[in-house]
Amino acid sequence: MTAVPRRGDTDMMEQGQHIAEQAFRAFVDHSPLSIAMLDLELKVLNTSPGWRRQQQSESPTEAALSQDKALASLIEKALNGEPGHIPKCSWLNIKGGTHWYRWSAHPWFGESGKVGGALVVNEDITTQTESGELTRLLVNLAESAAEGVAIVRAHDHSTLYINRSMERLLGYEAGELLDKPLSIALDTSEPAQRQQFENLKRALTERGFWHGEVVNRTKAGKKVWTYTVATAQTHATYGPVWVVHKIDYSELRNANITALRERQRFDSLIEGIDRSANLVFTDTNGIITYVNKHFCELTGFDREELIGQTHRLLNSGAHTRDFFKSLWETILSGEVWTGEICNRKRDGSLFWMESTMIPLFDQDGKVEQFMAVRFDTSAQKAIQQKLTASAKMAALGEMAGGIAHEINNPLTVIAGSAIAIEDLLNSDPVNKPAIQAMTVKIMKYVDRIGRIVRGMKTFARSSDHDQIQAHSIRSIIDDTLDMCVDKFKARGIPITTSGPLDVNLLCRPTEIAQVLVNLLNNSYDSIVESEKPWIRIDLTRQDDRFEIRVTDSGPGIPANVAQNIFQPFFTTKVAGKGTGLGLSISKGIAEQHNGTFYLDTNSPNTSFVLTLPVAP
Repeated sequence: MTAVPRRGDTDMMEQGQHIAEQAFRAFVDHSPLSIAMLDLELKVLNTSPGWRRQQQSESPTEAALSQDKALASLIEKALNGEPGHIPKCSWLNIKGGTHWYRWSAHPWFGESGKVGGALVVNEDITTQTESGELTRLLVNLAESAAEGVAIVRAHDHSTLYINRSMERLLGYEAGELLDKPLSIALDTSEPAQRQQFENLKRALTERGFWHGEVVNRTKAGKKVWTYTVATAQTHATYGPVWVVHKIDYSELRNANITALRERQRFDSLIEGIDRSANLVFTDTNGIITYVNKHFCELTGFDREELIGQTHRLLNSGAHTRDFFKSLWETILSGEVWTGEICNRKRDGSLFWMESTMIPLFDQDGKVEQFMAVRFDTSAQKAIQQKLTASAKMAALGEMAGGIAHEINNPLTVIAGSAIAIEDLLNSDPVNKPAIQAMTVKIMKYVDRIGRIVRGMKTFARSSDHDQIQAHSIRSIIDDTLDMCVDKFKARGIPITTSGPLDVNLLCRPTEIAQVLVNLLNNSYDSIVESEKPWIRIDLTRQDDRFEIRVTDSGPGIPANVAQNIFQPFFTTKVAGKGTGLGLSISKGIAEQHNGTFYLDTNSPNTSFVLTLPVAP
């Protein structure tokens, strides 16, 4: 049998519930927690000071409370009598900032005992959330870092954290170094490295920071050079810790060591050159930036007079602009240039130098400056000039018989014509047409003798101070053949010429004529006794190069002889005939002209080829 409450009992219960509700409202009103008391219509009945501080609003609207679906669902459940909570939820407060909260909602009951609304409690966990997010971000950054990162306890050096890059650097698998001293990966076999570790510990204790070079040993025993940075920190849980960063710079260190050794070798090389040769450095504008004492002694200039100047100060005028243009194009392209240069000393005298111009590059591979290594070749040049002159005279001696015959024949004709003119002048009447014909004949042979003499003078003169300039190949060949063609005709040796003659070459004509005379004399000596001797001069232009090929009817030169023919004083002629210098000098002349001179071993006959640059 159920007890029926009496009127007084009911009144007492209602009064008690009312008092409880009032007490509850008072609790909410004064609670330090963040609490909002809502009715069934989500109207805010009361908020705690904590709520008002967090939300900056005493009356959150229904829209504000329902902006998050999870929160709206939580409150709806509380209104149906079911309590619940949300561990983490974002909410835009009245100032527009997004905060993270931990929410809970509980039903509260009215005087009738029915659910009167919902009691919403929240806790602002923004700081903890952001800290956690930041921690996760930092961990992700450490894991993805290319450098090795580790955190170790300061007192025993045991590893609390190690990233993948550190594991790869030290050669350990994931987790193998955790709780183990990171110092097991140090190379402490050498006293210097043991001292380095002591320096690290002392610096972290005293200053909280250390950086420097550390030698590590991988698990497999391989030595790894690392640049290490360590800082001392304090962890809330683990106390004093070291945060260690390592970068493997073994390859860079080896490269630096190699570069240092190369630099030392270069410095030693420069020092050796400086002691024995003339050394000059210039920038890319040709400004002299350094000269050694040998160069100063040779030129007669002081170092202060040369530095800051260009080589125009030493220009002898013996070289053309094209010569220097070609030189600069070569070295500015990064190539080495080698050749002979004639310079002028302070006293005005000339001297020759064998020069090697070497480009030097910066870190980006661009030409930064030039080093010129030079050797004074004036003495050798003088000897060479004497030998060249001797070879010229020998060549003229070989042609003397033919030249004498070439001059004697016209002189005989001239003398006969003069006698005939005298007879005609004494006749009556005077035969003027006959005298005129005789005069024309005399002038023809005088011109012939004049060309021979001009060719001999050109051939015999010194070309020491001649510049390489544009000269007609036609005039060079004509002057050469005028001197010697009769010698060949007398022995029935025809000389034919084919190819373009209207071409200008960059050359010294006297020297090119000397090459041709040498070749023609050699051909004469080798084929003069042949049954059907002949000589052919073939001219060919190939773009900016011009080829002069002299071929005779000879069967060629044996291989064992051909390998020595360009050696000075080597000759196959009988004693007293030839100097053995002709081919050697001819090769030198070609090279000084930036050309080539060689024996064509593929030709069935004896064939020499001279190539020269065409004048622009």
